[in-house]
Amino acid sequence: MDAEHQSTNFRCATCGEEGNFGSSYPTTSCSRIGRRDSACPSCVKIQAVDRQIAETRAFLAHLKAHRATLLRNINKDHDPFLDIIPTELASRIFTFCMEDTVPTAVNNHVPLTLAAVSRRWRAIAQSTAALWTQIRLELNHLHHLPECEDLLRQWLERSAQLPLSIFLHAWFSSCLDDDRWGIVYSVVKILNEHSSRWCHLTLHVPCFIVGQFKSGPEGAHNLRVLSIKPSFLYTTHSDTLKKGFDVGTPLPSPETVTLVGFHLADIKIRWENVTNVSLSTLSIRECFRLFEMAPRLLECTLHYINPNSTLTPNPISPIFLYQLSRLDIDARFTAEDLFDHMVLPSLNSLVYRGCEQPLHPLISCIRRSACPITTLTFNQHYIEDIGTDIYKLLWAVPVSKN
Repeated sequence: MDAEHQSTNFRCATCGEEGNFGSSYPTTSCSRIGRRDSACPSCVKIQAVDRQIAETRAFLAHLKAHRATLLRNINKDHDPFLDIIPTELASRIFTFCMEDTVPTAVNNHVPLTLAAVSRRWRAIAQSTAALWTQIRLELNHLHHLPECEDLLRQWLERSAQLPLSIFLHAWFSSCLDDDRWGIVYSVVKILNEHSSRWCHLTLHVPCFIVGQFKSGPEGAHNLRVLSIKPSFLYTTHSDTLKKGFDVGTPLPSPETVTLVGFHLADIKIRWENVTNVSLSTLSIRECFRLFEMAPRLLECTLHYINPNSTLTPNPISPIFLYQLSRLDIDARFTAEDLFDHMVLPSLNSLVYRGCEQPLHPLISCIRRSACPITTLTFNQHYIEDIGTDIYKLLWAVPVSKN
């Protein structure tokens, strides 16, 4: 074979392949004057060298591909964790990386961080459904709807059929930005498809977004924790009339409820199973209504209680909360009507903040209840000669450690 057609005989020690490895040969033309029928000796040699260079480059690319494959296997071969631990146990250990059941920014990154270590870790992380049950969506800076929808659907698919903990935060400077709110509507629609798996639902969104949450035929029967705090309130948007949480029937039956800026009538749930509440801006009448609807309360926080807007008669009979053990109340202008109608026989922790309020209703409530208070936190403003009332209050507390 002459020099123009000689080929370098490379052989790959990794896979055993030999040949030119798909070389792309360059074309070398000779431009000497008067001789067009054949190339000069120098051009012939250059062409042979160029062919050898092309074949060497093709062989080098072949070797680099092998090297990249081998590098990907190094993490697997050098991983003492997965080398000695079965996949099922590794999956269980991965779940301990989650801090708690509440969706946090840290927990959102845990499955992605684990999946970035190696291909085997990725396979285990993506098949461990418990890593994908917490969803924290900060939609304030979101602009690409298709990417968000795809990622959310993948996340939900990886969570299998396990209960979901969802945190949704959306606040934009303009309520008229229909394109950006359209993204939020699409996200809520996807979450609604999994309403039967809602377990922990935290919403920091405008009121009209709250009204978009709807359950399917099975209802939201797994919902245990409901927390709603509007990101802002306004009255100019056409969807404002949808204010309130009403996912349809059957009604959800949460155990823990946190609400800010809503009336009880705005929240369509079964209150009889609620054991822990934190509510703000209720009227005295709504407080009494809460006590009637939620007889199993264990802990109750009531902040910024307002007087009744109309002359509504107070309950004729005292309201007994037999299981209530902790009460945190801010009744700065309406304490008297509230405490005069409550009996709390199991109360052991009381946090009370008042302003220009007489203490005798609270003292009477404690005496009437004969409750075993062990912790008392008291804050009273702008009452002259309050020393005597404080003495009576402390005397009325049967046992106090703090």
